[in-house]
Amino acid sequence: MDDKTVYFDHGSTSPTRKCAVDAMLPYLTDRFGNASSPYCSGREARKAVDNARDRIAALTGADSREIVMTSGGTEGLILGIIGGAVGNRHRGNHIITSAFEHHAVEAIFDFLCREMGFESDMVGIDSDGIVRPDELENLLRDDTVLVSVMAVNNEIGTIQPIGKIVEMCSSREILVHSDCVQAVGKMPLDFNDLGVDIATTSGHKYGGPKGTGFIYIRAGTHIKPICEGSQEFGIRSGTENIPGIVGMSAALEEAVNEREGLEKKLLDYRSQIIDCILSTAPDAKINGNPDKCVTAILNMLLPGIEGEMLVLGLDREGVETSTGSACHSGSTEPSHVLSALGLSKIDAQSSLRISMGHSTTQDDVDKFKSVFPKVYNRVKASAVH
Repeated sequence: MDDKTVYFDHGSTSPTRKCAVDAMLPYLTDRFGNASSPYCSGREARKAVDNARDRIAALTGADSREIVMTSGGTEGLILGIIGGAVGNRHRGNHIITSAFEHHAVEAIFDFLCREMGFESDMVGIDSDGIVRPDELENLLRDDTVLVSVMAVNNEIGTIQPIGKIVEMCSSREILVHSDCVQAVGKMPLDFNDLGVDIATTSGHKYGGPKGTGFIYIRAGTHIKPICEGSQEFGIRSGTENIPGIVGMSAALEEAVNEREGLEKKLLDYRSQIIDCILSTAPDAKINGNPDKCVTAILNMLLPGIEGEMLVLGLDREGVETSTGSACHSGSTEPSHVLSALGLSKIDAQSSLRISMGHSTTQDDVDKFKSVFPKVYNRVKASAVH
């Protein structure tokens, strides 16, 4: 095995797939047209966007007009949550989210309450890392207009009961938004079956280019555009990122087609990594319910170890991991996700996230297994002293 760095932080971003790069290249060079232009190169660009939209819709159980292109997860969350809440404010002023959403969702809810006068509630999660549907139902009010719960948690990988949430909200005509950024390519994802009104995705989480994404808006769902314009059915203005859209759709197709095979492979890798960690640190345990999570994300509590020191030690040995969300990196505060699980501040700061994806190989796992014991023991010894 060579000394190359191996990557176990797909939850942060994934390497761009070759199929995406190949699909993008013509639109970065000769096919440079603006999709809003009426002449030949513009029509060619428009056709590329339309074909990509059709491909994405077919892969996600949607209609083409339900797919709106964005610049990624954060913009999609802003458009979906703010647009959904403001667009339906005539029906009420109350919104709900969960205790362990991505920081971007927390910031959006804070903005809606602080700057726009909305009232919000936060539903808790149980010790397995699953949103409590009964608690959510008790929070619903006559003036609730939107509920936002992620499909897969980005730090511990637990799959949320979106179907139950949709069932209790649809009868009350409450919009359901779901952050599906970590779900694409990691679990079956058919928006029609999922039942949500709005769903957000991000291309770079499954091997598409950074700065790309799309939002699903169920037909008949009204949202207020954040930036008025003519593109994307009048919902999201701005010149389309043709190379990014084309590359994203190619990556999505490959991610969907390989999902089942990749899931089996990652399950084996996950088991090997867990065995390695437990044989080195018998008191370690998995954060969240391992039977209700995607195989690609593993988060483990290592008592007595400072997670950041472990990440830095592994990095020096050529293994890239994380302690949680990349957006939280560098913060001295414990992960709000792990805190919501009930972990103490010390335990929340003693956890390691290992996230895998399409580029993960057995050689990567073997390198992790070879370096983890010595790094762990070194960090453990320094903690004692």
